[in-house]
Formats: sequence, C-alpha cells, structure tokens
Amino acid sequence: MKRIGCGGLCVLGLMFMTLPASAGSVPEQFTLGRYVPGNVWLYMHEVHNPERAFIDKEYAEVFEAFHKSGIINDVKSLVMSNIPSEEDKAKANEALSTAVKLLESVEWGRMTEKEFVYAHRMQAPMPEYVFLFRGAEGSGEKNFKGLRDIVHSIVGFATEAMKQNMPQGEGAPPMPVLEFKQIDGNDNQWTLAFPIPMPYSLDLVRDGDVIGIILGASISGEVRGLMSGKGAVPSIVDNARFREALSQVPSPENGMEFFDVKMMFENINGIVQMALSQGGPGEEIEKIRAVIGKVRGMIDFVDYVLVTHETEGVRDIGTSVCRIQAEKKDSPICKALTDRKAFDAFDKYIPADATGFSMGTGINFGLLYTTIINFIEKDVPEGAAAIAEYRAKLAEVGFDPEKDIFSWLSGEYVVIELPSSGPASPMGMGGGEFALMLRVSDAAKAKERLNTFVEKAKANLPPEAQQQVAINAATGVSAEGFHEVKIMQLAMMMPGLVPVFGVAGDWLCVASSAAAVNKCLATASGDAPSIKTNERFQKEGLTPTGPVTSVNFTDLSNMGQELGMVFGMMGMMSMAVPPGPEGKPARDMLTILTKLGPVMAKLDFFSSEASMTTFDGTTWKTKSVITYKDPKASAPAADSGASSSGKP
Repeated sequence: MKRIGCGGLCVLGLMFMTLPASAGSVPEQFTLGRYVPGNVWLYMHEVHNPERAFIDKEYAEVFEAFHKSGIINDVKSLVMSNIPSEEDKAKANEALSTAVKLLESVEWGRMTEKEFVYAHRMQAPMPEYVFLFRGAEGSGEKNFKGLRDIVHSIVGFATEAMKQNMPQGEGAPPMPVLEFKQIDGNDNQWTLAFPIPMPYSLDLVRDGDVIGIILGASISGEVRGLMSGKGAVPSIVDNARFREALSQVPSPENGMEFFDVKMMFENINGIVQMALSQGGPGEEIEKIRAVIGKVRGMIDFVDYVLVTHETEGVRDIGTSVCRIQAEKKDSPICKALTDRKAFDAFDKYIPADATGFSMGTGINFGLLYTTIINFIEKDVPEGAAAIAEYRAKLAEVGFDPEKDIFSWLSGEYVVIELPSSGPASPMGMGGGEFALMLRVSDAAKAKERLNTFVEKAKANLPPEAQQQVAINAATGVSAEGFHEVKIMQLAMMMPGLVPVFGVAGDWLCVASSAAAVNKCLATASGDAPSIKTNERFQKEGLTPTGPVTSVNFTDLSNMGQELGMVFGMMGMMSMAVPPGPEGKPARDMLTILTKLGPVMAKLDFFSSEASMTTFDGTTWKTKSVITYKDPKASAPAADSGASSSGKP
C-alpha cells in the first residue's frame, strides 16, 4: 500500500483545519438539537446566557407588576359574573381551582431554565410539533410528574364529558376509553392513546432534566430514538443545509432559528397533492393541480433562512442569512424583490435630529402587477374573461395602473420621523413629524401624473367638501411643484398639520408639513448635517460602509411610557360603550385593561432598535441590534446632539 508522505499529511491537516469554514458547528451549550430530526422545516433553539441577566431581571419586574395588578382576579370575577347559575359557578370555581393547582405543580421557570427548542414538521394528514426543555439540575422528575398529572386530569375531564353525552344502559354502545399510558413500560415515556385510530398524538418524554412534549406519532418515535442514541434518522445538527447556513453567520450565544423554506413548500405540496388525490381523476382536479403548481413556481424561490443571536454588553445582536434558490433567481416575483437599486448613501435625506427612520429597496410593483395579471389571464380557468372585464372597468374610469403609476414609480422608500416643528404631534404616540419618500424612475412623468391627479381631485370634490378640504400650491417648500392639503377639521385638532406632497429629484415626497420636507431636502443638498453626525446614532445605530438594501433605526426609549399611556386611557374609552346591560362586559373589560398601564410602563428598559441588510445577488444578510438602557447608568446622558430621552 502506498504510504502518505509529509506533503499529503499537510494537505489533510489543512483540509480538517478549514472544515469549520464550510460547515458551521453548533456551540456545546446547544445540546437539545441532537434530539430533533433533521427533516423539520422549522427549528428554534434558545439557551440561557448569563450575559442577559440584567434583561431577565427587567422582564421579571414586568411579570411581577402584572401579577400584582390584580388583572387575573378581575378577569375571573368578570367570567364568573356572567354565569347565571350558582351551581354552575361552584363547578367553574372548582374546575379553575383544580387547574391552578395542577399548573402550579410544575416549576415552569426551572423547567425552561437552560434550554428550549421548538420544531415543526409538515406531514400529512396532520403537522407535527416538538417542544423540548432542559431544566435546572434535578428539576426533571418533579416537573415531568406535574405534566403527567395535567394530562391525566384532562383525560379524566374528557372521559366524564363523554359519559354525559353518550347513551347509557342496556344496548348502549361501549364507552370509548381514552388512556394516558406508558410507552413500552417506560415510566419516562407516556402517550395519549385514543379509542380509535387518530391522525395525531400527544407524548411526554423525559431524559434526566430534559423534558419533551411531542405532537405527532411519527416524529415522537424519531425523537425518542435520538434521545436513546439509537436514532434511525439524522438530527438537525447533522443536516448539511443547516450547517452550511450556520457557517455564514456568527456562532449563536442566546439562540438561533432555522427556516428551511424550500422544504416547507415541498411539504405543503405533498399535503396538497394528497388532498387532491382524494378527489380522484378528473379535468377539474387537474386544472386545480395546474394552478397550484403555477402558484408554487411563482412564490417558491427562497432556499433557507437562518438567524443567530448573541449579547454584547447592553446590546442583543442578531445576524441572519436568507438565500435564494439558484435556479429560481430569475423568476418574476424573485426579480421584483432583487432587481432593485441599492442605497449608496443611506443618510442623504435623513436629518441629524431624526428620531427614527426606515429605508428599503422595496418591491417592483409594476413587475408584480403584470406577473399577477398574466398569471390570472393565462393560467386560471376563466381568468381571461375576468381580466378583460377588469380592464374594461378601468377604462370606464380612465385609469390604467401600468401607465398612470407603475410607469414612473420605482418603489424604493425612505420613512423619516422628525421632532415636532410646532405645537402639533401629527405622529400621534411619541409625537413629531414625518416624511415619506418613494423613488421614481421617471421624475418628469411622475410630476405630470401627480398634477393630473391633483386637478382631478379638485374637480371631483363635492361642493360641501370644498369648504373643508383645500388642495393648493404649497407655500414654504424649498422645492418647486409641491402641493399642500388643508383639512379644516383636522387642522383644528392638530394645529400646524398641513401635509405636503410633490416630486424632488428622484423622489416622490409626502410629509406632515413644509418644514419637515425642507429639513430633508436641506440635508440632501448638504446644507444641514445628516444622521451620521448624531452621537446617539453613532453609538446605537448601524452605519453601512457600502451599498445596502435596507437600514432602520427606531427609538424605543419612551416605549414603556407610551404603551402605559395607551392602556391608561382604556377607562376613558369605556365611556363610549353604550349604557345598559349589553355593554357592561365591554365596559368591565376596558376598565380591567386600564390596569395594564403600569405594567406596560415597566417596559422602559429599551433604548433603540437598528438593522441593516445587504444583498450579493443570491443572499440577503441582515444585522440587527436591540440596545437596552444601561442599568449601571446613574443618570441620563447629557444632551449633546442626542436628547436625554434617548432620541437622536
């Protein structure tokens, strides 16, 4: 036999050294993935990360506030008040007390302390689900018994209900027996056995401190096999597609989600074809089959999506990849999403004092529209007649979507939130103004169509509306050709709210006021600083270094306060409910919801959310960041371009 020389050994060594670059490995703390079959289309896995202790503490305070609010007792009282019979009330109270006692027998926090997995597989005739938990050390036995007791109680309740609804006495059919029993005499594996064959099952399994709740007989057997080390199927962590996706993102610390979109469509197609086969052969069935095949061919172009999560200081960081099937990248709907103009200078229109923004390449609505029209016309039975009628109706009103909209609208968008320039708060919750910008492919045509629209709108305003609504040339906008809309009743409620719209450069702009659009245009011309100069955005945002398909930044610093205010006003909303007994349940529920105000106000530990996406022709890669308020900070940061409330 030929010996392998030193050179060959070096080559082999290099091959093994480079394996992790081509196939991602699962970190050792993610232990439960080896119990999940590799042919699930959805796999979600979360683990405990000590770095997130400060966030866990904040959420614990939210749950404590909810517990102390008394809402649970209020809801119970509301339900009981609608039960007319005292006997029925007593039975309901007894059932509720039993349910609470059973639920409290499980230490849910300890059961889920270390790991949690959710997996889903589409399989005819019923989908299958896997829930796996790795609890605190020594928690498995007690919690498994608590779960068994819950299922035993449900079985007893169902059996009693069947007894009451089935004929009794001589000649009556035998009573169906619903059992919750051991699997092969194993006290750590239990199944819910139905009296007749059923397309679904419920199993409870345990291995030490690992507990599984499994719906689906087929997947249950596979999970139990993997748990025993004698599995006949590979696990998800050995799935080549999953490992390939994992190699493209940072290693997870907190959790990960894998969506095998291609497999999902294959599974759905199998279920649909099975359902169609039940109808037997026939021309109508074949027509339906052909239409479904065409629809799948149009929308089935994503290969997979993988997201991983990690924590750095006060930031939760997510990274995702979304890959397109190589052979589907030229399909029309895929091209409607991918054949877009990226943003080279994301901050061009975003002022330094913007409180948030969102931009994206969007979708080619023209291509999407023609694709759908052509599909209906050519592939849907009687679709040609339906489209002909649709086009005739459009012609009657003198409107052609392709000519009047899609011929000049490109579809990329920018949404900008700004501080209020006056006493108004047009944005509502959180206050401030806004500007919406849509990229146009033909600015001259866009202006022409917009002017035509304005003239038609003014000409068709009913006489009574002309006293309340006015569309005029905008005053105070630095660009030419803008229009303003004055709605008298709205202006009385929100002084200063005079929306403007028009075309500036390659963008159709719609803004809450002339001041808002002027601020954005001044930034674009270089006469005002952009968001990149904002200190808060520099610390918490994501700044692209090249072309991007989307960038977002959202201020969350006042989220708790704003949600608290919304729920706090529920009591006032109850005054709008009609009086009388019919409206009492609604009034009572709105009053109860008012108590959620202080609970929601506890969600005051968020600072901001940011994300950024790039596209290389086959794969979207997204990085997202949630920044929390630093629990160590003794006081808000001084205002130096970023307000003390946390807004840029």
